[in-house]
Amino acid sequence: MTCLTCGATLESDETMCPVCAAPVATGASAAANRPTMSPPAGPPALGAGSGGPDGSGAGGSDPGGPGAGGGAPGGAPPGTAAWQQPTHPSGLGSDVRGWGIAAHLIGLGGALLTVVTLGFLGPLVVWLLKRDEHPFIDHHAKESLNFQLTTLLALVVATLAAIPVFLLGFLTFGVLWLVAIIVVVAATVVWFVFPVIGAVKAANGEGYRYPVSIRFVR
Repeated sequence: MTCLTCGATLESDETMCPVCAAPVATGASAAANRPTMSPPAGPPALGAGSGGPDGSGAGGSDPGGPGAGGGAPGGAPPGTAAWQQPTHPSGLGSDVRGWGIAAHLIGLGGALLTVVTLGFLGPLVVWLLKRDEHPFIDHHAKESLNFQLTTLLALVVATLAAIPVFLLGFLTFGVLWLVAIIVVVAATVVWFVFPVIGAVKAANGEGYRYPVSIRFVR
């Protein structure tokens, strides 16, 4: 299912988009709730009483000069800033997207330092502290947490299976050992690449679902 407001991919049971925080709606209601862009306001018209003695309407000064627009830089209306920080295309602030990025990278960094065993701690802390601030942070922190818990479970299973695989390798003339090595290499690549993809998606203000993950936390 796709969010009709921002286009993010949603789970079928989600009632709120984790990217733009918009409620999931039907096509008609979503279209009715989409914000519309107003045409930019034109320059303020010169009043009849603002003309100079010669009737030029400029009050004896250049309309584009330093005194135009009430003294604001660039002729901006009084009380407005001359320059505004452009917003991200996703509509999310840099702090919200930053916590989404951190949820993925801190999980990967912790897993690298502790050989997977404590990689879940970083995403868990981010999720517990920031999950109520924005659905976007809650979404990415849960995804990272579930993935790190999944890799920890896979490590436990692989450790328990190591001795049987080693012994059966003799019976298969080393074929089972080769298969096990290929599986370990592929799992290592997946374990490293997926969090990086999640961080990139968070930086772009997009949602992300780990393709290989058990959803321990929903």
